[in-house]
Amino acid sequence: MNYVEMKRIKRITFHSLISELKKSSNYIITDNKFWLCFSPRNISLQLPSVGFKIHLSATLNNATDILDKFWHYIQHKNIAWKVIQDFRDLERQNLGYNGYSQIGKFITIYPSTQNELLQLLQDLEIIYKPMKSISIPSDYSYMNSQVVYYRYGDIQNEGSTESKYVDKRNRTIPNNVTIPIDDYFIPHFHELPSCLYLCGIHHISGKSSVYTAINLEAASTVILKEASPLHDLDIHGVDAINRLHHEKIILKKISKFSFAPKFLSDFYIDDHYFLVMSKLPGESLFSLLKNGGKLSIKQILFIIRKIICIVHTLQKQGIQYSDISLTNVLFDQKSVYLVDYEYCQLNSGLNLPEILAGALGFYPIEYPFNDIKRTIYAIAALLLNIEFFDDYSRILYQDSENDMYKRIEDRFYKSSYFNKIYDKAFTFNYTNLSEFLAELKSTVRHYTSE
Repeated sequence: MNYVEMKRIKRITFHSLISELKKSSNYIITDNKFWLCFSPRNISLQLPSVGFKIHLSATLNNATDILDKFWHYIQHKNIAWKVIQDFRDLERQNLGYNGYSQIGKFITIYPSTQNELLQLLQDLEIIYKPMKSISIPSDYSYMNSQVVYYRYGDIQNEGSTESKYVDKRNRTIPNNVTIPIDDYFIPHFHELPSCLYLCGIHHISGKSSVYTAINLEAASTVILKEASPLHDLDIHGVDAINRLHHEKIILKKISKFSFAPKFLSDFYIDDHYFLVMSKLPGESLFSLLKNGGKLSIKQILFIIRKIICIVHTLQKQGIQYSDISLTNVLFDQKSVYLVDYEYCQLNSGLNLPEILAGALGFYPIEYPFNDIKRTIYAIAALLLNIEFFDDYSRILYQDSENDMYKRIEDRFYKSSYFNKIYDKAFTFNYTNLSEFLAELKSTVRHYTSE
């Protein structure tokens, strides 16, 4: 097959998809020969005259795929949008025939509210994460996406000489406009800022890398977390960078509490994302026990009670913590701290697509709900794996998920004073944290009085 024939097939495929979209009954569709404009049929949208809009970039090779993915995402949402409807026009657009500022603009989306803007940006960045396209000179890339861009400009009178807003088609936002997009304010560098000096490595993995650094300007030790694009990619398309962005949101929300690290700053180095946070005292329970440390019953009860208190505090802030494990609990003999907030869910606000997150052995495989019963399961698993650390450590290094959960099914802990608590937690029979804590205290009183 020669070049001309290959290009013809791509054009036919694209136009076939456009023809299918024109049959939609969900939209009022306007054809202005260049753009095909879609407005929801059953709702009257109140769009601002000027504001933020989203552009999706495309090339001749990926335009059909980009449009197909977008159609499946958008067709049942009450959002106005438009698309270049002719394959040849897209080619001319990307060659700059319609002006340098128009290069790359394939689909334009008009959010009607700030929340809608933020949700669309988040969702579309995840959808198009693996894809590359041509850059849009007049727009800002969202989270380094090579498909999803945004800009401030005309909406109702786009392209009209009647607009009172002077759209210079350059990549600027007026000084009097409040910018709700957090990613806009994150600095972009090509190397580590000179104020930070790396002095240690906690771990390097496919999930994220964690370093100790010295902030030379503040003369303080900080923790630096690095997330790489497409690392730890889940089935929804969420990667380590998305989760680290989400952790930033959580840390800013709970900044007044001492049990969590403080968010200090963030930045990109090329396409890698870095989060700088305060360094907490103490050692992870996993490291403490792995290195031969021992915990008394009194210390174990203290730790579990503190974790319950932290989780309760988070819930009052509208946050569901979903990654309790030995590595995420720090202890310094006086206080307990909780780290790693990447998998938290907010009761209100933007959330990443939910998964059954957690360290191996700390979450139920067959339980589909991210609720208080699952949290109690994780806290009980924390108690179990402290009490039987050698057993937990052995199975962990074998990386055997079946063995990890079979031991619970077989009730290997039958000789433990906490066996009734484990039974009840692992079968989701606690209804709240207070009930769980009361029975834990009762068991310990009985245990220590013997």
